[in-house]
Amino acid sequence: MNNEFDNKDFNKNNDESNNAKRLRMLGDSSSEDIHLKSDEGVKGAFWPNLWFKYKWHIIISAAFLFIFSVIIIQFATGTKYDVGVLYAGNEYVVDIQDDFSDAFDDFAGDTNGDGEKNVLVTSTVYMTEEQRKEAANGNKYDELALRNSNNNSYRNFQEQMMAGNIAICLLSPNLYEDYKDAFANAEDILGYRPDDELLYADNAIKFKKTDFAKQYDCFDRLPEDTVLCIMVTHRATPKEEKEAAIDLYTAIVNFEAE
Repeated sequence: MNNEFDNKDFNKNNDESNNAKRLRMLGDSSSEDIHLKSDEGVKGAFWPNLWFKYKWHIIISAAFLFIFSVIIIQFATGTKYDVGVLYAGNEYVVDIQDDFSDAFDDFAGDTNGDGEKNVLVTSTVYMTEEQRKEAANGNKYDELALRNSNNNSYRNFQEQMMAGNIAICLLSPNLYEDYKDAFANAEDILGYRPDDELLYADNAIKFKKTDFAKQYDCFDRLPEDTVLCIMVTHRATPKEEKEAAIDLYTAIVNFEAE
């Protein structure tokens, strides 16, 4: 009889896991403390880990959300823009696009006759391979996010260029080189040849060298090599928008600080 009981007790103890034995010996309160401390650590590290792993996912998603919000507001309010300006380069400027618009509005004309001057500014982040590696800083999640974002940004840039919705562009040199034949000759637009210090190429102006760019603090964030171009040969661009773009482009280049 005793042997039978001993065998059952022996089997029961063997079936009990090592973790269960440890917790049984320590008591319930100890196990609860362990879980609480562990949970506290996980909760405290959640947001830093999320930002570390998905920083560029969050930034890029916010940029696209802002663009879609602008489009929705435009349709809802019926705002009609006189001219469109696109920035495409490695700098994130979505948060100061309104400042860009205000600066351009000061020099834009009322093309559509609604009594207001409205310049639509859009932006897309596009980086070279070297810029992506520097931004990712060895983080594989950021590298993947930036690679996917770059592909989407370039497609967006191509679509806008082909659609003819944008007449004035502020571009990084690498994007300019891809579409340089689409832009008008600066001398043809201005009626004179700008100084060599101002010219990046016959159809591209060094934007940061203009007094206009120096006048407004919002443009300080743009890279020094940003170029200003104008596309007025696209058939899809309405005549009024082309004229508005030419007037704004001319005002930017000819602006002289007091």
